[in-house]
Amino acid sequence: MKDRISDFFTYYPVGPVSNKMAGILCTSYFANVTAPVPSGFLKYLEKKKSVGTDSGGFQIFKSMIKGKVVMVGSIFKTKINDPDLFILGVIDNCEEYARMHSSIAMCIDFPTNTDDSDAAYWWKLSQSLKARDQMLSLAKYLCSKTKLGIALQPRNPMEIKSYYCFIYTPEVQIYAYPIRDFRNKPKDAPGNAYVLSFLSSVGIRHVHFLGSNAPPVIFVLAQAISLKMFDKLSLDSLTWNQPAVSRSYKYLCHDTLDAIPNKKGKSLNPYDNAKDILPKYSDMIEEIHGPTHFSKYPNVKEWLGIYNIWVIEHFKDMVLSAASNNDLRYLIKNFPKYGEKGKDKIIKALDLLEDSKDYGHEHIENQYGSMIE
Repeated sequence: MKDRISDFFTYYPVGPVSNKMAGILCTSYFANVTAPVPSGFLKYLEKKKSVGTDSGGFQIFKSMIKGKVVMVGSIFKTKINDPDLFILGVIDNCEEYARMHSSIAMCIDFPTNTDDSDAAYWWKLSQSLKARDQMLSLAKYLCSKTKLGIALQPRNPMEIKSYYCFIYTPEVQIYAYPIRDFRNKPKDAPGNAYVLSFLSSVGIRHVHFLGSNAPPVIFVLAQAISLKMFDKLSLDSLTWNQPAVSRSYKYLCHDTLDAIPNKKGKSLNPYDNAKDILPKYSDMIEEIHGPTHFSKYPNVKEWLGIYNIWVIEHFKDMVLSAASNNDLRYLIKNFPKYGEKGKDKIIKALDLLEDSKDYGHEHIENQYGSMIE
C-alpha cells in the first residue's frame, strides 16, 4: 500500500543537497535553477524516484519586490546576483533541467501578488505566457526527458478559471498552484479545494502544490486522491530543513508536523546523539548509520534533515490511508490543532471535493463560490 501511495501522492523536499544525509537518502528531490546542484551530487539525483525543479519564478517575485529590473528570454544568460538586475536565460534553464535529470520542471513564470492591480496582474500573466512559449520551443531539444509544468498564479482562487484559460496549452499536462505561507491555513482549505475542483473538471491529471506541507494542505490533497480526481498530486516544501527555516535545530512532530521545540523552547544541540534525541525512526537511523560512518555516532546535525523528511512522508501516507478508508473526517475532528472553526473549514473543503466529483464544477461555483476566501 505504501508504494501505491507514493505513486499517487509525492512529497518533494526542497534542496536536500544542503544536508548530506538528507540529499543521499531522500527518495524525491526538488531543486531550483537559481541554486544549482553541485556536479558531485548528480550521481545521487540519478537514483531518485523523481526530481522536480522550480524555474526561478519565486526569485523573480522577490526581485521585483526589491525593485530590481527583471529580464527573461532565450537570448539572455542567467544572472542572479546583480544588485540591480535579475536575469533568467531560457536556454540556461532548459540545460539545467537536463543536467539535474529533472522528471518535472516548471516553465518560467511571473508570480502575482494577491493585491496586484488589474494592470499589473495582466502584465505579469502576459510575461508568463511569453516565457512559456520560449521554454516549450526549446525544451524539446534541450531537456526532452523533462515534463514541463505551468504555475498558475491567480490573485485568488476565484480567478483560477480565467488565468488557466489564458495560460493553458495542450503541450503541458502538469499544472502547479503556489501555496507557501499565504494559502496553507484551515481558512484556505476551501479555496484550495476549489482550485482542484476546477482543474479536475478541465481534465488535468497532475497538479503540484508549491511551497507547503501544512496539514490542511495535505488533508485536501489526500481527499482529492482518494476520490480519484487525479492520477497524480504532489507538493514541495523546505519545512524539513529547520535550521534554514527557523535558524535553529528542531524536529517535526509526527502527529502534527509542528516544529519541536516550539518558538519558546530551546533549540536542539546539533552534536547530540540523534538516536537519543529524535523520538521516531531511531531504529532506521541506527540501521543506516552502521555502514555510512559519517561520524562516530549519528548526530542531530547530520540526521535531522532526513528524519524530518521521513516524518512528513509518514504523515502524508497516514492521511491518505485515512482518506482511502473514509476516516479522514474522524482524523480531522480529533486532530490536536486548529479548533472547531478551523476544522469545520477543512471538512467543508472535503465536502466541496465530494460534491465536485458527484455534481461537477459548475455546481461548486454556484454552491461554494461565496465562501471562498
